[in-house]
Amino acid sequence: MKGWWSGGFGYGLWIGVLVASGFSVVPVPSMKWKNDLELTGGRCTKDDSRRIASTLFPSLSPLLERKKDHGRAEALLIAAHGKGMKLKNSSSVLGELP
Repeated sequence: MKGWWSGGFGYGLWIGVLVASGFSVVPVPSMKWKNDLELTGGRCTKDDSRRIASTLFPSLSPLLERKKDHGRAEALLIAAHGKGMKLKNSSSVLGELP
């Protein structure tokens, strides 16, 4: 119970700091951004997250080389979703969300 409470507290603290600093915070369900970036389905792996993030952010590709960098890749993909970026037709071509 302690871990759950401290995790929720930390999340709320970050939300409060961001809002107080003038940022707009919009929670996005993981299924939404993953679907827009074609990361849904049983075949998608953490390696796919790293591959797509490297495609969208080629200058950051060296930071996504290790398997354990999947969390960093997913953070970049959430940011890409927030900017309205997505892949078109599984071809790794960037497009804008409608």
